[in-house]
Amino acid sequence: MKRIHLELSLLFAVILLILSARQNQTQKVQKIYPPSQDKKYWFETATDLVFSEEFHLPDYDLTDYGKIEYPSLAIDNKRTVYVAYDVTSDNDEEAIYLNWFDANDIRTEELSEGQPPRHFLKLIDRPQWHGAVQVSTQAGTEYRPRVAVTSNDDVWVVWSARRDGKWEIFARMLANGKLGDEQQITSNEGYDFRPVVLAERSGRVWVAWERGTADKHMHIVAKYFQAGAWSDEIVVEDRAGYAYRPVILETPDGTVWFGWDHTAGANTDIHIRSFKNGQLQPAIRVSAHPAIDNKPALAWHDGKLWVAWTTNRRGEDGWGIIRYPMVRACDGKNWYEPVADLKGIDLTSRSETQNYEFPTITFDPFGRLYLFTRHDHVFTGSFYDEGRWSDPFLLDEHGWGIRGFYVHLAWASDTELWMARRDRKTIFLQKMARQQPQKKSVRLKRYVPATYPNELNYNAATSFRGPTKHGDYRVYYGDLHVHTAYSDGAGGFDELYNLYQNIYRVDFLAITEHDAMRGGNNHFSPGEWAYLKALNEIYNQPGEFVTLNAYEWTHSTWSGPQDSSSRIGHKNVYFRSGEESPFFNHQGKVARDAASLFQTLHNCDAIAFPHHPPWGGITWEDHDPEVQTNYEIVSIHGANEYMGNLPIPHRGGMPGTFVQDGLAKGKVFGLVGASDSHGLFYHATEGWREDPYKGGLTGVLLDGPLNRENVWEALKARRNYATSGEKYFLEFFINDHPMGSVITVASPPSISFEARSTEVVYVYVIRNNEELFVSGRVGGERAFYRGLTDETLAVGRNVYYLRVVYSNGRLAWSSPIWVNYEPGNAHN
Repeated sequence: MKRIHLELSLLFAVILLILSARQNQTQKVQKIYPPSQDKKYWFETATDLVFSEEFHLPDYDLTDYGKIEYPSLAIDNKRTVYVAYDVTSDNDEEAIYLNWFDANDIRTEELSEGQPPRHFLKLIDRPQWHGAVQVSTQAGTEYRPRVAVTSNDDVWVVWSARRDGKWEIFARMLANGKLGDEQQITSNEGYDFRPVVLAERSGRVWVAWERGTADKHMHIVAKYFQAGAWSDEIVVEDRAGYAYRPVILETPDGTVWFGWDHTAGANTDIHIRSFKNGQLQPAIRVSAHPAIDNKPALAWHDGKLWVAWTTNRRGEDGWGIIRYPMVRACDGKNWYEPVADLKGIDLTSRSETQNYEFPTITFDPFGRLYLFTRHDHVFTGSFYDEGRWSDPFLLDEHGWGIRGFYVHLAWASDTELWMARRDRKTIFLQKMARQQPQKKSVRLKRYVPATYPNELNYNAATSFRGPTKHGDYRVYYGDLHVHTAYSDGAGGFDELYNLYQNIYRVDFLAITEHDAMRGGNNHFSPGEWAYLKALNEIYNQPGEFVTLNAYEWTHSTWSGPQDSSSRIGHKNVYFRSGEESPFFNHQGKVARDAASLFQTLHNCDAIAFPHHPPWGGITWEDHDPEVQTNYEIVSIHGANEYMGNLPIPHRGGMPGTFVQDGLAKGKVFGLVGASDSHGLFYHATEGWREDPYKGGLTGVLLDGPLNRENVWEALKARRNYATSGEKYFLEFFINDHPMGSVITVASPPSISFEARSTEVVYVYVIRNNEELFVSGRVGGERAFYRGLTDETLAVGRNVYYLRVVYSNGRLAWSSPIWVNYEPGNAHN
């Protein structure tokens, strides 16, 4: 009996520990609202706005929070709040879910803190959720749901999915708490992505989406559900180019408006188009500046259609790194804009929060406009009435690594707005309430359309491509490492394709989002990886512009102590193949460390390069020359040739992690340059140049056409070199063998090199990490030598590479050549 009591006591204690652990896990994501606000971000006049504490979706463990993505919000007539979202399982299968609660059941208590006092609503009764319902009939690549509620409280969820190798659009209705049949509403050979949904007051339900076509364009397509059937497809935008991010709005007279952005050449503009009396009306171009105007949002107020979007324009024909929002309104004849400028926009900011993008806008019935944006690593809001913008206010604390894109909105009453967003840790919901509102006007001024040039005032540098003097190679340039808002950067995938192809005019690009960071809270979902690979196919144009499927295996997010030699660091993974390219998260079941990553990549035509090792670390003992074929020597973080190198400094200073450290250990690897841009001016305070997209560049030597396979094979063979961001031509041969080679010679080798640029100051031939030979510019616009014989090399292995120094403080480095000197033996 005592033993039974003892066992029961132990069992009870274990249960208490488990419950306590779960409670602690929950507490870790509970946040007190309002967050601390810098003075410049908090408004003191908005005493009539209060926000509730944030809360998250129920029934998920702390380890699952980071895999809950893409919230969408809708509210029915009974004040039931519906949230659609997708969840990735431990098996990396993604599915679409729906959950809901009754907003009437939530009681709050108003509290205040600080001087002047800031008010917030403490939740007394937390939501009683219905329970997660899986909406998609399959789990795999089910991506980015959107939800809407009809006037009779039917709930529609739409999403895109890749099934049987094809991207299609799916929809499903929830009526009276029961799910209807899943409906596939597209079936064609194109790519159908990222739908949005609108429920009209009449009961008609609209869906609009992006379609990638066989001729490699992106269109906007729509259809509606009425009287139990789907309409034929309505092509909203089908011009050559790339159309993205459709939005839909119904006006009081029953007109349905579409908005989207469209890129043709280097120019991206906002367009709108109405569907009225059964007819699609001509499209209207809202913006006409040659810079990037994208990410539209629509609202209706006071007889006007309101359009907000993101721009990076500067003056009449310029552009900049930092993005910010614009707002205009149209009454059907004229365009208007607010009489005051938005506050908080600093186009020279070096903070971690520079860009205001992915806007959403809404009005309350009292005439106040609300604008919410993603402010890089924190969501912000502001409002406009009586001709004044409020100061921006934060919806969360500052901090690196936010995950979501939009603040999703739905009004439960005239004064109660519900919001959902994917934040750093998971999806959060929150209520904003307006107290004692007074009717006010927004005050506008006529916008006088300006005439802008068709092209930006920007000329991308051109470069000599060859052929090289040995081997008849031609040089092509590209960026192998860049981020967007899909991990911890700014902008969308399409912005980078446009930027690199049409503005910088490089030849290849690899977008390399983090696999997972912030303890897994920020992870790249299966749908996002599939979407990126699909876009890579659409933008991949052999002979003109090549895309590589790639991602950043982010083993350690932060560098930690700078004296560690056992920190694995980050690797950028590059695949030779297309949409079948796999994905190996460092927190998954395989590829959990460098050795297992390399072993895994051996079997799938993939290579992996370390970057910023002096900051993030590298384990040389794991080096695999067949997979880790290159080392990223320069990026926006700086240059990593050797400890203390100048004129470009390095970020971090972990001993033993530099290029020359690896060469001294006998490791075989080439050198690449890449930006590692996150879309921040000067990479906040950490970058060495103001344009982060020019932090580094790679040149590859191809003896065949420009295509994905040939670029990958050159990187595999180390037939490449690094520059600090410019398209500098460089060739380096020993005994007619290109950079990256490993050769054996029986007599002193013959070295040839050429660097072409008017900015060349010195070219150094480095042997075994020592300067063997130095040359200045000797041939007008170039420095070159043919047949320079090294009579002083030692028997055994010697490693040579070039370092080129330019007058503007830029650098270039060839990949090394390894020379095994064996006098009297057979040789290459």
